[in-house]
Amino acid sequence: AAGLLWILDASVNVSMEPFRAFVADLLPESQHTVGFAMQSVFIGLGSVLAAILPGVLYSLGVSRSTGPGQPIPETVHWAFNVGAAVFILAVLWTIFTTREEPPTEEQRKAADSGGHGLAEIWKALLEMPPRMRQLAPVQFFTWMALFSMWIYFPVAVAWNILGATSTDSDIYKQGIQLANECLACSSVVGLLAGLAFLWLGRWVPARIIHGVSLVFGAFTLLAVNWIRDPLLLKLSFTGIGIASASIVSMPYAMIASSLPAHRMGVYMGIFNFFIVIPQILIAVILSRVMEQFHGFNRMSAVLFGGVCLLVAAVLTFAIRERRHA
Repeated sequence: AAGLLWILDASVNVSMEPFRAFVADLLPESQHTVGFAMQSVFIGLGSVLAAILPGVLYSLGVSRSTGPGQPIPETVHWAFNVGAAVFILAVLWTIFTTREEPPTEEQRKAADSGGHGLAEIWKALLEMPPRMRQLAPVQFFTWMALFSMWIYFPVAVAWNILGATSTDSDIYKQGIQLANECLACSSVVGLLAGLAFLWLGRWVPARIIHGVSLVFGAFTLLAVNWIRDPLLLKLSFTGIGIASASIVSMPYAMIASSLPAHRMGVYMGIFNFFIVIPQILIAVILSRVMEQFHGFNRMSAVLFGGVCLLVAAVLTFAIRERRHA
């Protein structure tokens, strides 16, 4: 199961990065922010539909019971099946309905002279555009924060906020459910924020939108430890929703116009390094930190995520605006 989850995650990453390059290829620079914001809207819509799908399936008569012979509810099984079908159909729809402009002769020559495989990736790393170098640490700290939240926020709610003493207790299950509701609220807000970015992106620089959004997310994670009211906890995740909508759109809007066309796909793939590497580091290091330092618990990991988002926000505001000739 763990291996299949890794394959699923890799498949999503492999398919998403070309789509980001696709937006940059097809749209003029003046529409990059709006174009990536539109992607954010559809990502948010997908997140909301995925969150409610098990409940919809249950209302249609699909069982959600578990037991010795049924560790995973049928609603979850069918939700994954529906997700797989939608995923492949969406990819096929894009392939067969969207015309991609062929590279110019100049771009083809530039690509041919750049080398192939690992040598080309290494050369691209050494020649990384300044804007991408500035955004790399922003992505690094952002995804450290998100992965810390995804792993440790649900159990932090159960243990540290509701006071569960056992994973078998009803309080623990209530905590996990509350955390899931918080994340579902953030998905709804992310959808609305993405819609707002479609308008805001016409007037406000992507750098400002992203920096402010990260501050909202940082304050949410930093405040979690002091919130005890379930409703207030859900409302606080408005900040995470705003941040999430920006994270999947604004960084790409900021770098797209600075990347050479013949290396757009390569650089979008390299940009993904700064998403994957911090996730691996969090998965490997934080658990060992908790083993060595007992004062550093699950809630500490969530607060650490808030600090990382705040650092990412500061680094975003420090990025210099591009000057157009």
